[in-house]
Amino acid sequence: MKKLKVLSKTAVLLIAMMVLACGCTKKAEQPKEEPGVVTPAKEAVETPVTEAPAAEQNAAEMPVTEAPAVEEPASVPSLPEEIASFEDIMKLHSFYLAGADDCLDGTGMEEWISDGVCEVAGSFGNPFDEIKYAQRDISGDGNPELIVAIKNEFDNSDSSRILAVYGMKDNKPVLLLDGWARKRVYLLEDNSLYEEGSSGAAYSGWVLYRLNTEGSELTVEKCVYSDTSDADNSKVFINTTGEWTYNDDELSDVTVEDAFAEGDAYLAGAVKLELEVFSGAGIE
Repeated sequence: MKKLKVLSKTAVLLIAMMVLACGCTKKAEQPKEEPGVVTPAKEAVETPVTEAPAAEQNAAEMPVTEAPAVEEPASVPSLPEEIASFEDIMKLHSFYLAGADDCLDGTGMEEWISDGVCEVAGSFGNPFDEIKYAQRDISGDGNPELIVAIKNEFDNSDSSRILAVYGMKDNKPVLLLDGWARKRVYLLEDNSLYEEGSSGAAYSGWVLYRLNTEGSELTVEKCVYSDTSDADNSKVFINTTGEWTYNDDELSDVTVEDAFAEGDAYLAGAVKLELEVFSGAGIE
């Protein structure tokens, strides 16, 4: 009986322990905290302030100045309102050679500028130094005509190639004759004008002119031109109109060699003109 009581107590004790084990929840283990490592705060590094070099400071402090104005070239001669004298012709050339040629378009004055002047002007840095003028009485009436010519076509040239000849008619200037690269004009010693030119390798000729005593018109004294397109049948034509018409009624029996030998003889008498600079040239 005593033994049974002991067992009963033991059983009760076991049951009580089981109840306690089931009714109590085990508190979850918290991970152990590692002691924190404290990183020391970085001290702020001060960037040293450097002063700009003195030259830069001075440049910043200097007042801004505008660039000096570009000096304007000498005033361009004004375009004459009308062509009433040789002086107006000279002003017109000065205006053209100074680079204001675009202003001539539509004014009615472009007809006064020779194609030869345009041709030569575009070939030189300073056209005033190459294209000049002379006043010379070639009609014999005591009044000079106006001649525009190129200074020196070749350094050793003994003659002046003429670009334009102006006379007076009804008290106003008139363009009598002009010249260019393929139509070359020269003044001869006897004051006649000699022109030579070509319209191709097989077509060339020359013309001899003389100015009337009033200085208003040119007269053709002789015009000689050739057609050598057929080597076996070269032709020479002669007239007094100055036109190259190649009409059979102008056909001559003169040989090409003799025709041009005569022209060369005239050309040998070409003179060198005393030329002057147009106003507004910008050169001495």
